[in-house]
Amino acid sequence: MPEDQVREHDKLRDSTVRTLADIAEKLNVALGQFKEKALADVADLVSIAAEKYDVKMGGEKGNVS
Repeated sequence: MPEDQVREHDKLRDSTVRTLADIAEKLNVALGQFKEKALADVADLVSIAAEKYDVKMGGEKGNVS
């Protein structure tokens, strides 16, 4: 469809959705990085605690509370 035939509110809607999608993609990457770091940090803590106190942490289901 030629751009001059697209209504202004449709152009605005498209621009808004594209902007929000771009932000969402960046947040998704950041969240993935956070999750990876958080899981690694907790695994390190479990390992350190297990070594220091000579105990096995993490049950059958992985609970470490």
